[in-house]
Amino acid sequence: CRVYVVSGEYDSARKYADTLASVAGRSDERTGLAGAYFYYGVISRHLGDYNDALGQLQRSIEYYTAAGDSAAVARALFHAGAVRAYMGRYEQSLAIFYRILAIHEGLRNYQGVGYTLNGIGIIHRNTGKFDDAVEVFQRAIALYDSVDAPEDEAAAIGNLANVYASKQLPAEALSLYHRVLAIDKALGNEQTIAFDLGNIGTLHNDMGRHDSALVYHLRALNIRERSSQKYIRMRAARDTALVCACRNLSSPIMTTAPMPFSWWRVKAA
Repeated sequence: CRVYVVSGEYDSARKYADTLASVAGRSDERTGLAGAYFYYGVISRHLGDYNDALGQLQRSIEYYTAAGDSAAVARALFHAGAVRAYMGRYEQSLAIFYRILAIHEGLRNYQGVGYTLNGIGIIHRNTGKFDDAVEVFQRAIALYDSVDAPEDEAAAIGNLANVYASKQLPAEALSLYHRVLAIDKALGNEQTIAFDLGNIGTLHNDMGRHDSALVYHLRALNIRERSSQKYIRMRAARDTALVCACRNLSSPIMTTAPMPFSWWRVKAA
């Protein structure tokens, strides 16, 4: 089901969840029902039906809690916290993430601690608490470095770069984006490399370096055109078109904010 969700095949994901719910319901198998509600909630979250997502995730949390599965509770809470953040309920979201953090610290799940710190940092950034965001992302980076988790470390560094970009510190942000790019190149993940190139291109464009921006966006476009996900291809084409407009007009047209190293880069499910 997770594979279907990640690839955007929500109808197939829902059919899988329906089957899981049906089989679990016949035997009153609570863990199976919890899993079905969890996936229903995640699907609704991706489709933008946030109220339904919260309802489904809450049922999942209740079943997982009754089963004593703290790790699964934390996983469902993560999505519930993310949904509340999407709805602008940042204080509620932050409270949930600190609850998740306590669970993972108790379980000594360092990867869970790291991705929860990323979630907390993103909320701080989105609410303009940049200094708090910097502190939290630096904690996440140090943690991932200590357990040799380069992919997760790259995500945290990228999140930190986004904070510096928001603080109008382009030199610091650019240095961090290039650091992320070097890690992702070593890992060989083409799609994250494309996001990195897009972030670097966007920052160059916002600094008025339109020719450099175009080079990076074209490199990103070349990679993203091979993606099976339409929104990724469309985003790359739009970014490239915006840079071309800035270059031809020599005007400070601002592109969108740097691509966030957002929830999908934080392994919550």
